[in-house]
Amino acid sequence: MKGLSGAETLLRVLRAMGVERIFASPGSDWAPLWEALAKLHWPDVPEYLSTRHEETAVGMATGYAKATGKLPAVVLHTTVGALHATMGVRAALHERIPMVVLAGESIGFAEGTHSVMGRQWLRLLTDVGGPARLMEHCVKWSFGLNTSVILPHTVQRACQLAMAAPKGPVFVSVPTEFLMEAMSADAPAAVLAVPPAAQPAAIEELARVLSEARNPVIVTEFNPWLQSLSCWARRCSMRGSPTTSIFRATILSTAAWSPRTWERCCARRTWCFSSRRWRRGIRRRRFPGRARGSPSWARNRCTPTCPSGGFGLT
Repeated sequence: MKGLSGAETLLRVLRAMGVERIFASPGSDWAPLWEALAKLHWPDVPEYLSTRHEETAVGMATGYAKATGKLPAVVLHTTVGALHATMGVRAALHERIPMVVLAGESIGFAEGTHSVMGRQWLRLLTDVGGPARLMEHCVKWSFGLNTSVILPHTVQRACQLAMAAPKGPVFVSVPTEFLMEAMSADAPAAVLAVPPAAQPAAIEELARVLSEARNPVIVTEFNPWLQSLSCWARRCSMRGSPTTSIFRATILSTAAWSPRTWERCCARRTWCFSSRRWRRGIRRRRFPGRARGSPSWARNRCTPTCPSGGFGLT
């Protein structure tokens, strides 16, 4: 990549790190990127999809990551564009959706050799601390690129952090001046993080324990794990595995206690940690300020049978 422009290097590094789609709502700060896209094409560089709003670009990237499991990139306008995207990016952070979010910036303010950019930057398209400061509370990692020498290294690091557990969005502010410069060195070798995997013997032991349990209870913190567990159980069922008894397990998610989960859980004996006694059944109560029969009351009508209101496990 030595000798390529910063924009061409950015595209090639993203593609080398497994990025196949760029969802963009850009501004004039990304003009060098458009010039590079006119020279390079898929599959050498990611496919570029332009949208009309930053939230649309982030929403498309979120859906793409959920549907394919692949890492997307998002290209945004500087300052106001980054602010428009914060709500979607913050949601992706909570849902652990990986994406590399990039925004433009100007650090020369039309002075020096890049005066052709015009003097709009100082008054309209800059902010104290840059876009990285605006986004730092909504992402795993926020960084403002401060030298063109580390542009490829920074993009590689951003991809690695986005895919490393726990996954999530990362942000890099790329000055327009660096996209115009020629790279003086090649990008180092880099790969994405490999997710941890359990030993086959441990999985077999877990399957044996679950199949022999009379009333298994599975407690999980992160909701998507429940879907993976159900898919695993269905595959075992199709193969005639004894682990089909996992369908009899009570699956509890501490991230979202739904009324149906409570109803299944509390229909049998429930251990109350507050009163330190086993109890049966459920009780329904009306939450203050919610009319009986309203959707909000219906969603929260089931609570564990315990005078002290403690949580329980079967």
